[in-house]
Amino acid sequence: MFVTKDRKLSTGSLIILIASTLLGVGILTGPRSITAAVDGFGGWIAVLLTGLLFILIAYAAAYLINMFPGENIILFGPAIVTKPINNTICFLYLLYFIISTALYSRNVADVMKLYVLDTTPTTVIIGSFLLVSTYTAVQGINVLIRLNMLLFPIIFGMLGIILVLNAGGEFNFTEARPFFVGDFLTYLNGMKSSLDIFIGIGIIYFLSVFLRTPEKTGYALSTGIIIVTLINMIIIVISLGVFNFASVQNIVYPTVELAKDIQLPGAFLERTESLFMTIWVLAIFNVVSVTQYTVSLGISQLFNRKRKLWVVWPLPIYFLIALAPRNIDEFFYWRSILSYVGFSFLLAIPLVYILIAKIRKVA
Repeated sequence: MFVTKDRKLSTGSLIILIASTLLGVGILTGPRSITAAVDGFGGWIAVLLTGLLFILIAYAAAYLINMFPGENIILFGPAIVTKPINNTICFLYLLYFIISTALYSRNVADVMKLYVLDTTPTTVIIGSFLLVSTYTAVQGINVLIRLNMLLFPIIFGMLGIILVLNAGGEFNFTEARPFFVGDFLTYLNGMKSSLDIFIGIGIIYFLSVFLRTPEKTGYALSTGIIIVTLINMIIIVISLGVFNFASVQNIVYPTVELAKDIQLPGAFLERTESLFMTIWVLAIFNVVSVTQYTVSLGISQLFNRKRKLWVVWPLPIYFLIALAPRNIDEFFYWRSILSYVGFSFLLAIPLVYILIAKIRKVA
């Protein structure tokens, strides 16, 4: 159903791929950054509005892809904006994915040092993580689909258990209210902080060459976005109900603290945050493997080279960029800038390309 011998992505596999890719990014820091941005209890509303915005963008991207079925932006772009311009845009977009991949790896190292591997050097964690993800990305699209199918129920199941146990435990509904506070500018600030959660759908511009049913791309993308939107909304509400508004703003990784706060009868399972960290690292591992594959596919098509080589060669670049942020504040600054860049690419590509294609009557 999900994997075919002709290396095509089915609708079901695309939904899982998008949901898994988006979920691993913002679940740790989203509650803190979004709650602080809205300066109130309406963080879940900001996530909802951002999700609706990205559904519109997803359908615009799907419309562009459906104009050129069986191709990706590197293949159909030259017919719209000429090859030099398209190659420049694609290279810059791939550079964005390279920096994103490096920062994801750095995020893993920082979180692991804080909660699990406090004596292990950051360089060792980043290097080991990138080596394993590189090996996975080398294997190709079918292996990545199977990996997503394997990790999807584990990640979502673990998140569901954490949320249910917290909702049935120390959750105080009065701490999560009032819901509808603030004006439009307040929610706009929250939407800016929510961009990082959803911009990963940009991989579809490069992976569209593998779509088995391009006409269902909009449905698949929007379904993945809806799943992630609902989960992030629930995480924000439960974080506020468990920790209260003031505490959530000061906790760097509220979702990890939710896992840490679980108390099972009879000390059945201690250090639940370690179990959650294992699941989260698997989620980020999945994200990094997919982005590394996307980069290798794009570069190999741009320069007409073997894809597997371009999985390995950028490895030192990932490693050096991952070490560039000097502290956690600088890391979050880099991520915020990168989210604006990714959103600009994601929004501009379908709007500009569709407009020019219509004017030039190219399809």
